Amino acid sequence: APDRVFLEVTRECNLTCSHCFNSSGKALPRELSHSQIVSIIDDLALSGVQEVRLTGGEPTMYHSLVELVSHITRLGLQASIGTNAALINSRLGQALVGAGLRSAVISLDGLEDTHDRVRGQGSFRATMAGLEILRQNKVAVRVNSVVMKSTAQSVLALVDLLTSRDISVMLRRLIPSGRA
Repeated sequence: APDRVFLEVTRECNLTCSHCFNSSGKALPRELSHSQIVSIIDDLALSGVQEVRLTGGEPTMYHSLVELVSHITRLGLQASIGTNAALINSRLGQALVGAGLRSAVISLDGLEDTHDRVRGQGSFRATMAGLEILRQNKVAVRVNSVVMKSTAQSVLALVDLLTSRDISVMLRRLIPSGRA
C-alpha cells in the first residue's frame, strides 16, 4: 500500500481559483456519502496506509470533517488536510486538533495582491489567519505554492515571508488541467 493517500471528501469550495486543477466550486451532485468515505478509510487502514490526507475542493466545507479526522486517528493512522485554510477559525482549529489532526498543507500562491488575484479578494488574509490558528494549536503546517506566470514575481517574497516565520514551503508547478 502507499504510505499516504489523498482522499477528496468534497468538490465544494469557498474559492474559485483561476488555476484549480479539478475546477472545484460546487459539490458534485453524487458525491460519496459519509458512510462510504468511512468505509474507504477503513479499507485503507487494513491495506497498510499510514496517512490519509483529506482534500477537496475545500475539506473544511465537508460537514463531518472533524469526525473523519477522529476516525482516521482512532484507526492509528495520521490524519492531515490539504486546505486553503480560509475557513479555519479558532473553534474549528481546536476541534480538528482535538480529533487528532497534526499536519496541514496550505495553498498560498503569492503575497496579498497576487494571491487575491488568482484565488479571490480577501483570500490571502483569511488563509494567513487560518494558518496562524493551526500553528497556535500546534499543527505542523507547510505551504504549497503554485508557480505560474501570474505568480512568479511574488514567489520569492512569499518564500522569504514564510521562512522568516519558520513555515516550510513547497513550490509546485502548474498542472494544466481543470480551469488552468
